[in-house]
Amino acid sequence: MIQEAAGIVVPIAPGGKRGLMLADGTTSRHGAMSALHRVDLRLTVSLTENHEKRKRRGIVAEALQEQNIICSIKRYVLLFANEMMTKNDRKDRRIGAAAAFIEEKLAAGRIAFDLEELVGKTGLSKIAARNQLQRLRGRVVRVSRPHGFFLIVDPQHRAAGAPPVEWWLDEYFRWLGHPYYLALQSAAEIYNSAPQAIQVKQIVTDCPRRNISLGRLRLRFFVKKGVERTPVQQPPNAYALLWVSTPEATALDMVRYASRIGGMGRALETILPLLPLFRASELRRALDAEGEAGVAQRLGYLIETAGKSRLANIVHDWLPSRIVRVPLGSSKQVMAETEASRRWRILIPESGAWL
Repeated sequence: MIQEAAGIVVPIAPGGKRGLMLADGTTSRHGAMSALHRVDLRLTVSLTENHEKRKRRGIVAEALQEQNIICSIKRYVLLFANEMMTKNDRKDRRIGAAAAFIEEKLAAGRIAFDLEELVGKTGLSKIAARNQLQRLRGRVVRVSRPHGFFLIVDPQHRAAGAPPVEWWLDEYFRWLGHPYYLALQSAAEIYNSAPQAIQVKQIVTDCPRRNISLGRLRLRFFVKKGVERTPVQQPPNAYALLWVSTPEATALDMVRYASRIGGMGRALETILPLLPLFRASELRRALDAEGEAGVAQRLGYLIETAGKSRLANIVHDWLPSRIVRVPLGSSKQVMAETEASRRWRILIPESGAWL
């Protein structure tokens, strides 16, 4: 009977010192509990059978002595299992591992990471990593609930709730594996051409995405087919890698999405300060990349009304020989061509309001 138990439990150190370990070298919590269950079952069955035999033979003293031995072995197994579970708990928790990881990232000038990186660097399980990040609320913020992408919020940005979008947007979209660029009024703001400050960052990408709110930051996404063809560039003196539409591509986007940003009048307010930044070659490149005659007609008309005839002629020369009439905006008012818009085949509200 004792030999049966020895197949599962052996001394921890040579010489029979106090303490036991599993013969198969198991060190995990699951392994320790499974082994404990096996030895307990085998010892209980063996004890019961032998105890009944000895009672029938009348050898009560020997049965009691054997029972004490077996109880001692079971006690050592319980102590060993408890010690192993305690050690493994401490190892799994790695208290403060997430906080140390964040400090290391900040020291390296990085403010973004994903859950897989945290797990790989610290050895935490995903559940333990999430729990530690939950306790760091205020210092760490998740970009969106479905995604395991996090931002580190340093003290100077905690009032805003997150670091500036320009610091981490490129890394976020590289992690998503989708193209993007900062666009519309947000791009115009980069070029110091936005007539008024906006409270939301406007981003063009290739598939629908939910808008994101992080503290005071707001991200609004616009979808465009062939987004990777749009001419983009990096702004000077940027803190991190960031792609922004060129002034010419920004103007085309302002016309395309005019109905979603306040109307054609609001688009014109943003386009006018951008015109001095236009270059003829870049304007042609943007027109080729977008390939939308209707958008080009509207932009050409707006440029001509602003008195930039040279740029307007570039747009007109790009247009196909046959173009159809298009409304200037999304107004439901009665529209008609005017003397100024006839060249561009643009229909303008008779009231003159650009809505």
